[in-house]
Amino acid sequence: MKHNDEIEDYLSSSAALHSATTYARYFSKYSNAEDIFANEDEAISSAIENLSSFAVAGTLENLNDWQDKFNSHFQTRIKIDSKNSSPNKTVSTDLYNNKKIMDKIHEISRIDYAIYSSLVNM
Repeated sequence: MKHNDEIEDYLSSSAALHSATTYARYFSKYSNAEDIFANEDEAISSAIENLSSFAVAGTLENLNDWQDKFNSHFQTRIKIDSKNSSPNKTVSTDLYNNKKIMDKIHEISRIDYAIYSSLVNM
């Protein structure tokens, strides 16, 4: 999400909480960040339950596997050539090396990370 705030200010904002709950908002029975954080376990379990009903689900890190499963399941031939990458490698490297910032990111994205981890193991 593009913004002009300093990263520390952004990570304390409602916009950051909204971004940190993308998987939960899309796949759980909750659609806003406040409800997701107030019902963390239910948000995670309802998202995982929903994702398990998909014919094919996967992650960018395993894009080729997902593509193979998709092609096999739907008896088609799609090919995905590329995936998005960070536009500014220096800024992202600086963020990854800042423990305080990374701890805050891990804290606010713990729900989506739980959903993601479950998806990786489906």
